[in-house]
Amino acid sequence: MEDKKYKVILQLKDDLRSDELDFINSYIEKWKKIYNIINIKDDIYCLSEKIAYKPNGFVSLAFFYANMTEKKDYMKKLEYYDFIDKEFDYAV
Repeated sequence: MEDKKYKVILQLKDDLRSDELDFINSYIEKWKKIYNIINIKDDIYCLSEKIAYKPNGFVSLAFFYANMTEKKDYMKKLEYYDFIDKEFDYAV
């Protein structure tokens, strides 16, 4: 799992209320399912194996990241890494 070519690092704020935490966790899970994203460590998200090697499979992770940026107020860290094209983006 460490040889991922694309990843998103997402860390939630420590001071979220329980209702905020429930909301954002539900939001994350919704988009993980839609885009076939897996959580490989506490704060690292990557493509699932079923789409990781498809042409343009990386687009799913880019869309996942874009959806997460819409809720960046809940996060203390949100970053996108593309190790193929050596691209990096951060929202928080």
